[in-house]
Amino acid sequence: MNKVYQVSLVVLVTGETKLSPEFYSLAKNFAEVLFIIAQKENLRFKKKNNFTKLSNYRLITHKIKDNFARLRNLAHQEAKEKYLFHLDSDEVVKIEDETEFAALLENLNKDIYAVRRKEVFLGKTLEHGESVFHDRIVKKERKWEGRVHESIKGNKFSRKKVTSFYLFHYQYLSVDKFVQRLNYYSTLRALDLKEKGIKGNLFKVIIYPLAKCFQNLILREGLLEGYRGIYQAFLMSYYSMIVQIKLFLFSPSQ
Repeated sequence: MNKVYQVSLVVLVTGETKLSPEFYSLAKNFAEVLFIIAQKENLRFKKKNNFTKLSNYRLITHKIKDNFARLRNLAHQEAKEKYLFHLDSDEVVKIEDETEFAALLENLNKDIYAVRRKEVFLGKTLEHGESVFHDRIVKKERKWEGRVHESIKGNKFSRKKVTSFYLFHYQYLSVDKFVQRLNYYSTLRALDLKEKGIKGNLFKVIIYPLAKCFQNLILREGLLEGYRGIYQAFLMSYYSMIVQIKLFLFSPSQ
């Protein structure tokens, strides 16, 4: 690709992020690249990466804690273009059809474009289970919601699913660190639900994890992934359970 798309590419990064050659190849085709990074991690990020490969980047530092929607909304405030293409630092773009990909970015007309993210789990790309669609190309004036699992509110007329490319989500984590991350995310998710007035109870603690496991293994065909699909389904059910336990503990008069 050698076109320049009038879209802002946004990447949420940490001090540990090491940008890949594939990322640089993609990023140079965007009008601007915004790296959103915590102020205290800025120097580490700069040392790990060679920004001479990009002429169109900006580092946006922040002091925001525990709220991914606020980070993405910060990018919307800073971006110069009408649309933003959002990436996480552990995601890689895989373009299936470059002509269709180019046509999409040159003719954006919906408020929200959802892209399928395939999970790379225990060394294998999973086609089922948690490999679902996520909001990634968004009009500048739209706002994100949610401390974690952030998304844009929109109906079927304002959102379009994209199939010309995918995101590969690489989870370079040991089991211990993966569980630690689930524990952290579960606290943020429980706080979000509490703010919406949703209360926890023992029924949800029991039923929601079972429903989540059924969803991933049967409805989303995670069983087709073998032991990896089963393992991932059990971990996400565990996550669902601790969200409901924390929500139950956060709820008044419990």
